[in-house]
Amino acid sequence: MGKNYKASVTSLLQDMETLKELLETYHFKDNNRIELTDLESVVNTIRANVASKKKRNITFSTGNEGITFHSLASGMSSNPGMKENKIDLTLTLSYNYDCEKTTMKEIINGYKLDLQIVGTHKNLHGHYSKHYFEWLQDVPKPKKETDGKYRYIHPHYHFHAGGKFLKEKAPGSLLQLSSPRLPHPPMDIILAVNFIICNFFSTKEAKFKQEMKILDDEDYQNLISRAARRLYTPYFEEIHNDVTNSEFMPLLTT
Repeated sequence: MGKNYKASVTSLLQDMETLKELLETYHFKDNNRIELTDLESVVNTIRANVASKKKRNITFSTGNEGITFHSLASGMSSNPGMKENKIDLTLTLSYNYDCEKTTMKEIINGYKLDLQIVGTHKNLHGHYSKHYFEWLQDVPKPKKETDGKYRYIHPHYHFHAGGKFLKEKAPGSLLQLSSPRLPHPPMDIILAVNFIICNFFSTKEAKFKQEMKILDDEDYQNLISRAARRLYTPYFEEIHNDVTNSEFMPLLTT
């Protein structure tokens, strides 16, 4: 990926700062769509680690509290319906990053992304109730059966619905959403924020008019392109090199 580790991580930090500035420019903060305090904290922590030269393998983490997005698209299909109500989402993401490595599994380790979603529903009698959903993307540790085979296909990076956030929730409190729908390669913080904007902010709702202009901003488009090249180039190169047996896109459980 490159031999100048510090320069590469510094570039990534600069992109994260650019992301924060663009989110402010397009009123995500002013309109209370996102809490930027944790994003700022991540940038400051990584900058301190790079400056100290104590770590070559840098940890990127939003912390346990995550980054919260408020009042997301209410027009998406959901059960119960959220058209007149609101949906909040908390992103937690952590991974170790080493840009000097050459394979996808070496570049990122300890990866876990969690999207905890809470919908507040107002019924016909004016009473409010909360409903919950969760998308989890992590690296599986599947166990083999006694015959040495796996029970199910487990791509090295995969989304699945549900996790510990839903474990204690009553069945009647669960929220079903129509978005997102797709499998996805791993994401850094920049790509994860873009993923949320593209899947949970509607271009058709007037209340997001200011925020969604960010998608047409050339600086934002370049920012996403750089982030995608950092992670998706080695990811898809590995699939291309062994399309029938890649751990990222397995076709068999053996």
